[in-house]
Amino acid sequence: MIVLDVGPTSLRVEWPFSSLPQDDGGATIVGIRITALRVHAGELIPEVSETPNLEDGFVILEGLTDSSSYKIMMEFANSIGKIHF
Repeated sequence: MIVLDVGPTSLRVEWPFSSLPQDDGGATIVGIRITALRVHAGELIPEVSETPNLEDGFVILEGLTDSSSYKIMMEFANSIGKIHF
């Protein structure tokens, strides 16, 4: 995962296809969810979540809180289940 173009209330997240999980559990990866978790008082608060087209290879998360720190979570899905990064 690569985070680029960080602005006051948005950022761009890219995932090269080489970053997709190598072990897909025997089922092709069919979806992705990207969530921005705001760090506040030692806790992670989900703030923005998007489900882009997997093949696009990027998403722009908008509506973030200015001057805040974030952790970005990637969740891949297939017919067997989900895996978080």
